[in-house]
Amino acid sequence: MKLIYIANIRIPTEKAHGIQIVQMCSAFVHAGVEVELIVPVPIKDLGKPQESFEYYGVEKNFTITALPIVDPRWALHLPKKLGTYIRLKNKRFAKKLHEHFQRNKISTGAKLYTRDEALLKTLQQIHIEVVWEAHTLPQHTQKSYLPYWKTVKTIVAITGQLKKELTSLGVSPDQIAVIPDGVTLERYEGELPDPYAKKFPHTASRIVYTGHLYGWKGAGVLAQAAGLLKSKAAVLFLGGTGADIAAFKKKHAHTSSVHVLGRKPHKDIPAYQKHADILVLPNSASSKISTTYTSPLKLFEYMASGRPIIASDIPSIREILSDTNAFLAPPDSPEKLAEMIEFVLANPEEAEKRARQARKEVEHYTWDERAHEILNQIIQ
Repeated sequence: MKLIYIANIRIPTEKAHGIQIVQMCSAFVHAGVEVELIVPVPIKDLGKPQESFEYYGVEKNFTITALPIVDPRWALHLPKKLGTYIRLKNKRFAKKLHEHFQRNKISTGAKLYTRDEALLKTLQQIHIEVVWEAHTLPQHTQKSYLPYWKTVKTIVAITGQLKKELTSLGVSPDQIAVIPDGVTLERYEGELPDPYAKKFPHTASRIVYTGHLYGWKGAGVLAQAAGLLKSKAAVLFLGGTGADIAAFKKKHAHTSSVHVLGRKPHKDIPAYQKHADILVLPNSASSKISTTYTSPLKLFEYMASGRPIIASDIPSIREILSDTNAFLAPPDSPEKLAEMIEFVLANPEEAEKRARQARKEVEHYTWDERAHEILNQIIQ
């Protein structure tokens, strides 16, 4: 069988969706199917996608087809600039997809696979076998997408909350499989060098957050909690984009325990996580993407690291973490988060016990396991 993954993204990208898509393409091949990833690329960058294998550290076992488009960046100067830009880019990519599949006929039994609800209409015009992996539900355009959600072959929802919301809109529950994200366990095996050794020796506890610095991610809550800690600790932030990193540094410059290390290559992240004393997942409850839709890659990475985890007690996180494999704190409260950090530092035996349980449970959440589970749903 051939699986054609259609992704309206820039790759390589520093964003988590790029990691997830490339890892899944490779994992589908491990599960025994042929995979082609199709992405739009500005004409000047046609060679860029081929760098993804090295950038993400995955084996070159699938093909990447780059469809050249004229990037409508001029639209970013218009009113409602981002929405206009996205709509124009979607329209141009959809046209290129039609042209591509007119030249390259889809083989019998092949599946089209996408995370992009905006492409469903186009893909269903091209081929009957379409699978949609749901990561969010647009709040203002659900009625326009609903006919396509109801008619795709399978929906892979990354959280149970997503399935619940889709079924409330009239999508058949039998059509939806709940399959969370995953991790590459091999990257966490064996001894990894301590990347903190020179700047942050173990004279202070290392409280670590890895990921983007968007408001709903809750990194700012952890930074505020850092200023409330009585224990000697270095609170370390890895990740973010250039502008976000600069703004975050400026905002929390007055807190001496906060250290913003910036973005690191994804292949190096396991070492930073394995040498933490506590890993924090402080998602906010103020955003639906956080409480309902997210299946954070860092959650499974944290579990794989074997280090104690403190996470926000919200529904999306509760689908994976509990009081047996992590420490759950009320979201959006620097005070409660600081109290939980102090509690975990003061109870190392319980912390290690829960970390071991998380490491045991994450063995069910590998990319290869996920690929097999998805294929079991779509090959029927």
